[in-house]
Amino acid sequence: MRALDEAAEAPLTVVFAPAGYGKTTAIRQWVSRSDADVGWLSLDAHDNDPGRLAAHLLAALAPFAPGHMEDARRALDGGSGLIETVVPRAVNGLSGGAHDGRALVLDDYHEIWEPDCHALVQAVIDAMPGNLGVIVASRTPPPLRVARRRAAGAVSELGIEDLRFRRNETQRLLDGLGLDLTPAAVAAINRRIDGWPAGVALVATRLASDEGAPDLPDALRRSREFLIEEVLDQVAPALRDFLLRTSILPRLSPSLCEAVLEDPRAGELLAEAWRLNMFVTALNSEGTWLRYHEVFAAALRGELARESPDLVPTLHARASAWFEQAGLIDEAMDDAIAAGDGVRAAALLFGCWLDLLGERRQATVRRVLDRLPAERGELGPFCEALDVLLMIHEGVDQRITHERAEAIAREHPDAPGVQLIVDGVRISPFYGDIARAAEVGWTAWDRYADAPEVQEQIAGPLASVMWFAGDHDAVRRLLEPRVSAPQHPAARVWTLAVLSLSAADEGDSERALRYARAAMDTVEESGGETASEFTGVRWVLAGALRLRGRLAEAREHLTRALEGEGRRPGSVGHAVALAFDAELALAEGNRRRAAASARRARRIIERFPDLGTLGGRVSQVQAALARPDAGEVGSEPTSAERRVLELLPTDLTLGEIAEQLYISRNTAKSHVRRLYRRLGVTSREQAVAAARERGLLS
Repeated sequence: MRALDEAAEAPLTVVFAPAGYGKTTAIRQWVSRSDADVGWLSLDAHDNDPGRLAAHLLAALAPFAPGHMEDARRALDGGSGLIETVVPRAVNGLSGGAHDGRALVLDDYHEIWEPDCHALVQAVIDAMPGNLGVIVASRTPPPLRVARRRAAGAVSELGIEDLRFRRNETQRLLDGLGLDLTPAAVAAINRRIDGWPAGVALVATRLASDEGAPDLPDALRRSREFLIEEVLDQVAPALRDFLLRTSILPRLSPSLCEAVLEDPRAGELLAEAWRLNMFVTALNSEGTWLRYHEVFAAALRGELARESPDLVPTLHARASAWFEQAGLIDEAMDDAIAAGDGVRAAALLFGCWLDLLGERRQATVRRVLDRLPAERGELGPFCEALDVLLMIHEGVDQRITHERAEAIAREHPDAPGVQLIVDGVRISPFYGDIARAAEVGWTAWDRYADAPEVQEQIAGPLASVMWFAGDHDAVRRLLEPRVSAPQHPAARVWTLAVLSLSAADEGDSERALRYARAAMDTVEESGGETASEFTGVRWVLAGALRLRGRLAEAREHLTRALEGEGRRPGSVGHAVALAFDAELALAEGNRRRAAASARRARRIIERFPDLGTLGGRVSQVQAALARPDAGEVGSEPTSAERRVLELLPTDLTLGEIAEQLYISRNTAKSHVRRLYRRLGVTSREQAVAAARERGLLS
């Protein structure tokens, strides 16, 4: 306890020792003695999903600053970057809330193996306020840059030597069980067990069960596993069967045990195991969930596999059914996989994949898919299609995923669940074949004429294809009815963004900016500022701002868009961002940057079969750069041009401006053309906005 008191002053405390050394027990005792609040998170294999782990971390931290975690939670739900957005907002919440918390405890950290999860926890540790440390308990060395932190004096460590029982501690445990052992006998036990707390407990249990004088030499001859078997030999057959058959469960409750054993007495047997201290520990303060000590559970599972190997799949199948009924689908899928039932596991996944992806739990879906048994019944093609969809989320080149989707569609056109996923993959401009995407998209649109909820899902992707194709009428027809309709935030973002793109191409800069602003507002309200799926909204907004002459603000958004799209170099999104950058650089008068971005965009465009109007967009920039007067972009207007410029914000027509200035209409027209080139714009409205941005007009 003293060591933990001292350790908790450090940003990170690592309690590292193998199973059976009392890591959790020691920390729980320390928590019970501490006056400060402590957040506790018991980790398991399901936490190898960065989104799920982040949600659990926020829940554990929330009591330290009640009401101050909403921004972090909104960013998590919105898909923003965990490290760059969610963690800083969580820390801001901790700083803003009045709390006395001393530590966040992460128990069973050895259950975490995903690198992205380790990176998330590292970021949390690095960002924690000075009065709040992190305690990590693990059987294996946690990959949390411990060596570097040790060199910097920023970590405290407790290990086997701190947790190992000394002779006097072993004496107290054995005396507490009423065993009358000599100091020499106690020293012999401690020496043989080497202070391993679980081993001392096992020996104590064996000795306490002996009738008459304790047979110390016999007890000391037992191995750890054999001692556990000896514990089993001392209990009634019904309890022995209960212990063996429930050992497959990572956690226990009365109703779960009753379902797995198909025995209404199972709850009573669980209570008896708890009463007899059969290495059962509580997972929560209410005692509604329990678990066996891992050393004991491993030996029980080994014994069950030797005695009744054919029973193990049946037990897992029953557990899967119970977890499904309880709404614990992750556990239901795990037990179905452990039972070797790929058909059932695939069916469970089929029922929840949309919800899991909606919660941004792609890592969980990937983990289940990768572990599914080969036999998946009629849902085998669905699993293949879902794998393709995950590959897109994971950043695989969409040309590759499109080819796989096409093959699945050809081979399994009528398989359950395949059509919807494959349509979602193929109705996209981002695999680089706009004509094909449009053909597939309109075919799907007609196919789902009686399923408006599906049309709702494909309207946005199909409209984005139509924007690439230059069909602005189709964009408006698909999306304008949805602007005022209730939509999921992500769908609404892209409804507004694509409408903005279309309005900009049609020369309506005011409408383009209004839609783009609304799209970005929706992104921010939903917490998605740094979500990769919304990177494109920034180049949409930059394009609208450029048309309104607000070049500095446009550059700010486009810089962030290029950073995001640059993480997928050579992608269609990267090409679009570069094309927009070339247009903005031309408006800024930066010919070198405009030429470089146009060249880079062109190289990407040429790798794809058909990117619609994007190539023409780049060609316009390159043509402008090739004109002799291209160098005028950004230059100062002449005094004659300024006189024309001052009248552009009025309602006067070009002819009326010429009359007021006593010049011919053709001269006024020439002045306006040159003004447009100097300002990098193509319309009177844009010229006024750009002139105000540059301070040429009040």
